[in-house]
Amino acid sequence: MGKCGHSLNSHSLCDAQRYLLGSYLSQPSLPIRYIDTLYDVVSNQTSASIRYAAGAKIDTATSEEMIEEAVDAAKSADFVILAVGDSLSSCGEWRDRDTLDLPGAQLQLLTAVADAVGVPQKLVVVIINGRPATFGPKNKVLTKIGAVLVAWRPGQAGAQAIWNIMAAKTVPSGKLTQSWPRSVGQVGGPSSPWFGLREGKWTANGKPKYNGQNYDPYVDGPSTPLFPFGFGLSYTSFNYTNLTARVISSNHKNLSEVVISATVSVTNTGKMDGKETIQLYITDPVMNLIRYWKRLVGFKKVAIKSGSRATVQIDVRGEDLAFYDESMKFRVVPGEYLLAVGGSSVNTLVSCILTIM
Repeated sequence: MGKCGHSLNSHSLCDAQRYLLGSYLSQPSLPIRYIDTLYDVVSNQTSASIRYAAGAKIDTATSEEMIEEAVDAAKSADFVILAVGDSLSSCGEWRDRDTLDLPGAQLQLLTAVADAVGVPQKLVVVIINGRPATFGPKNKVLTKIGAVLVAWRPGQAGAQAIWNIMAAKTVPSGKLTQSWPRSVGQVGGPSSPWFGLREGKWTANGKPKYNGQNYDPYVDGPSTPLFPFGFGLSYTSFNYTNLTARVISSNHKNLSEVVISATVSVTNTGKMDGKETIQLYITDPVMNLIRYWKRLVGFKKVAIKSGSRATVQIDVRGEDLAFYDESMKFRVVPGEYLLAVGGSSVNTLVSCILTIM
């Protein structure tokens, strides 16, 4: 981060402690007034000249002058941090909304600042949120942003954690625990937290494959998620090789036993030490009952130094494969299971087939 012209453009998400904590909180260990905001942390831990602008409000009207002030600050900055997201009134219990677009005038602010900056690498957007957000028509404004850091409600030390990632004191390693929809119309479809079924709307008509399945697009856009389940970027990169798997036990009655043991080699091919969450997905054999076609059945997070390789083992128990059949019996179905391992539900780099008798 440069030492001059550093701009922090935000509404009160940048300087309000409560938004870091969320509405479901017990009494924090520190009084609210002692919890650092993002503005506090950045201003105290960098020698850069910081210009702050409130930018936009969430729950009340935003004046054109507020957005213009943020745009002026962005134009003169070497680097811009723009904090957007949810207030306690826009997201929480009894706080449902009929859209996922950023509430208030934040989308207008984001678009104006991105246009003013002009160079994506100079703009980082921090989202302090309680739900996934969408970013206007076709989410086109994201093409003008260098990076998006999703903090959710990060807690009383959240501002420091956000800054540690932006200042490269910490290598990011978080992964999405749900797919991130492109629009509110995708909720409940293939971009919901669960994967599409084997049959039905999303797998018909021989459409181009995404994530191993055929998905019908919407008439006005793709049906694929904006960011898939398990997705998350890092300052380093990882390569997967040598997936091996074996059936440990075919005893379907003792569901606590390990049924499958999978081993994969993961190499840190980047220039920084980092952590990777290795994810194991499985596709069930063809059967007379329809199940979700791809399921996460195991994962393991490992720290790997730059240039080093780790051998990672993930065990799958019978209860991870079992389901209730038409007789309400919780059991494992014999047959061929497809195993896939990678850094997200889409980026599964190695796969193999195992047969459970």
